Amino acid sequence: MAPAARSLYDHDLVEFHCADPRNFYSQMYKRRLAVMLDSLQRHVSGGRLLDLGCAQGNVALLAAEAGLESYAVDLRPEFLQYAGLKHERGRFLRVASDATHLPFRPGFFDAVVWGEVIEHVAYPESILAEIARVLRPGGVLLVTTPNGARLRTGLPTFSQVSDRSQLESRQFQPDSDGHLFLFTRKELAALLAQSGFRVLHQSLYATPWVSGRLAFRHWMSWMPPGLRNRLEELTLRTSLVASLLSEGQAAIAQR
Repeated sequence: MAPAARSLYDHDLVEFHCADPRNFYSQMYKRRLAVMLDSLQRHVSGGRLLDLGCAQGNVALLAAEAGLESYAVDLRPEFLQYAGLKHERGRFLRVASDATHLPFRPGFFDAVVWGEVIEHVAYPESILAEIARVLRPGGVLLVTTPNGARLRTGLPTFSQVSDRSQLESRQFQPDSDGHLFLFTRKELAALLAQSGFRVLHQSLYATPWVSGRLAFRHWMSWMPPGLRNRLEELTLRTSLVASLLSEGQAAIAQR
């Protein structure tokens, strides 16, 4: 197995296939995946879906199994080869492409998923413009990204970066080491609106009860999973607390 594919396989073992409810990496990933799939189920009734920057390809594969014509797109062909090894059923296509010049005609897709990528891109406006081009009028865009308002991020938020040209040499790097900046919900909504999208819904997910941040992982060895899930639900109902503690955010927007 190629080193890049091996890295994705290791991610899948820790995040997607791990059955341990006390593994916070797995629980955080599964919360994000559940939010994404729920958003797609609510807002996409069929047609073609683009998973842009697909990495392991899990969203695209699950969308294909749910009946969508699913396109997995990534800059790295080896990632697409790995995703293809997991394909079992449904219409699933793989395309290696630069996100700023997608090889699809205007209005080709009914839905686009851009998960955990926007914070790795120095100029996300350019990619949002390309997404808007390939998305049909009325189609939906789902974006997930870390929550920039959470405590102790260690990174500036999007509006705090005065010169993004200095970040170009560091963009498109994987995992959290490749984060250039983070977005607050307000910043993300404003950027989507400036790019021609109407935000339909925003949500937060993965408080420390699930993510293990802020030393909460030490409690996870004894706290029952059901109790943690309940505390997560209660925390997310309190807007200010949820904003400070939630690891991730999702936004669904319409072109």
